[in-house]
Amino acid sequence: MDFGYANSMLTVPYRKKVNSSAPITTSTNAYRRALADAANLPTRILAFRNKPSNPRNVGVPLSPPSKPPKPKRHIPKHSERSLKVPQLRDDFRLNLLDWSKKNVVSVAMDTRVLLLNPSKKSDEKIVGDDYEEGVFTSVCWSPDGRYITIGLENSTVQIWDAFLPRKEHTASVRALAWCPLQNNLLASGGGEGDHCIKLWNTRAGACLNSVDTGSQVCALAWNKNERELLSSHGFPHNQLTLWKYPSMLKRSELKDHTSRVLYMAQSPDGGSVATTSGDKSLRFWNVFETPTAAAIKDEPPFANFNSIR
Repeated sequence: MDFGYANSMLTVPYRKKVNSSAPITTSTNAYRRALADAANLPTRILAFRNKPSNPRNVGVPLSPPSKPPKPKRHIPKHSERSLKVPQLRDDFRLNLLDWSKKNVVSVAMDTRVLLLNPSKKSDEKIVGDDYEEGVFTSVCWSPDGRYITIGLENSTVQIWDAFLPRKEHTASVRALAWCPLQNNLLASGGGEGDHCIKLWNTRAGACLNSVDTGSQVCALAWNKNERELLSSHGFPHNQLTLWKYPSMLKRSELKDHTSRVLYMAQSPDGGSVATTSGDKSLRFWNVFETPTAAAIKDEPPFANFNSIR
């Protein structure tokens, strides 16, 4: 199958008579054609005397075109909408603003609540009456956006569209928190003169439990993965207290802050909380254990409670 060697051996006598620099003769070409026909191959396998093709004509894969630069995001220097709320109280101890899952913003104003949809400028209304119980001190939407919870200065907790107002605290209600693991479970915390955390069944309108914490309750946060509740407090200890639910036994107290723990926020994974205090510090706490997915599946929280009554 070595065509070059075969051609060389068969044409030795002829090449001795012909100058090696002479071009290929007709007999040589005829031999190649006969050999190719016999082997059922193309007439020319390699053309050594052909000039190489122009590199410019050879297709070279081009790099993909670069993406156009992302346009710079415009950040407005001014608010896109503004409303006057003349009855809004100027008190850092209150929590008067909340935004529901159904895109409704609520602002508590003394004894009424302003409700508005930010995407609809004309969709605004004020609900509520002049209650004798006192002015509003906190407002909080339920996780599904169906109910709005109101804390009052005179100790009453109201859940609108759920049940009639109940007066269980003995002082203003400062903190409200819906349980993320059970829709009908609400925790409320009383301010100075009350010091209590109360747990509510919002379907029945019943107070399930009340715990005297010994100090003002400033904020509440439920563990998203376990049956636990975290509370923040003021004088005398300015602490965070972790409670086991439903027994409401203390699991731990955290006392790094030196002034009233005003605000508290929870991380997306539910494992940590951030707190701010009158001592002008921001602190992060790895207080809630985040279980693995398998653990959650094997032992779901509230597995033994279909409904708390």
